[in-house]
Amino acid sequence: MKNPPKTLVSGSAIGYYGVNKDNKDTEFTENSEVLEEESLSHTLCQQWEQVALSAEKLGTRVVLLRTGIVLGLDGGALSQMLIPFDLGVGGIMGSGKHWMPWVHVEDTIHIIGRCIDDENIRGPVNNTAPHPVTNFEFTKALGTAMNRPTVLPLPGFVLKALFGSQMANELLLTGTRVVPRKLLDHGFEFRFASISTALQNL
Repeated sequence: MKNPPKTLVSGSAIGYYGVNKDNKDTEFTENSEVLEEESLSHTLCQQWEQVALSAEKLGTRVVLLRTGIVLGLDGGALSQMLIPFDLGVGGIMGSGKHWMPWVHVEDTIHIIGRCIDDENIRGPVNNTAPHPVTNFEFTKALGTAMNRPTVLPLPGFVLKALFGSQMANELLLTGTRVVPRKLLDHGFEFRFASISTALQNL
């Protein structure tokens, strides 16, 4: 390639860190070891990132944006979560103890811009808010923002029956406590650092 791009921001996901089966409170930064290398989520993210890193051979600065749950009203995960809450039947999923690393869509836009402009940022970057919450905390915050009850839990076995065991276990019933260490070290300031502020804005 005669004129390779100066910077490549490749979209990845926090699934890179694997499956936190026991929902431990261990903090995951960009330098953390993978929990389970055989999980589907890690395998997909790892292979995707390896392809993106091949651009470094062309002299391109590569940023691997590992994104959590993006909160916005135009599609995405939140729009699906709102349905049961609108009906007044929202509640925790499974035990509610699993972590849900999230980020407001406006912060994501600014994070991408920062990754493009700041030549000192390269490699993996956790695109998540600085204060991840558990599913229990997220559920309560969403119920408060919508002025809806959160008293009807969704048991794990129901989720497994609806979505399959692997998808439920990897995406709905487990989660890692991911924090944006690299962004914070580079002085990035989040506009929406708390889940309550983020949800009230939407």
